Amino acid sequence: MAQPIRDFDEAVGRNLAMRIVCGRCAREVLIAARSLRGWVRPGADVGSIAFRCEGCGASAATVRCCEVFGGRESLSSWTPPARPAPYD
Repeated sequence: MAQPIRDFDEAVGRNLAMRIVCGRCAREVLIAARSLRGWVRPGADVGSIAFRCEGCGASAATVRCCEVFGGRESLSSWTPPARPAPYD
């Protein structure tokens, strides 16, 4: 049975992905939650994490955690900015 994710730390601990959907162009990406560690505040509510679309620049309409079925090949790669992570 599916259980709600309480916060970002739990998503990392369960090895989940973040499904991010753009509010304007509906572009959808999956990023491994563990790759965002250090960039997202520990304990943050997953639905309130702000993301911006790489294609059109609009804010994300939805941010949710999900399991990845069929391997990690479906995950998008994410390159962190060239600055220190704020939550390391």
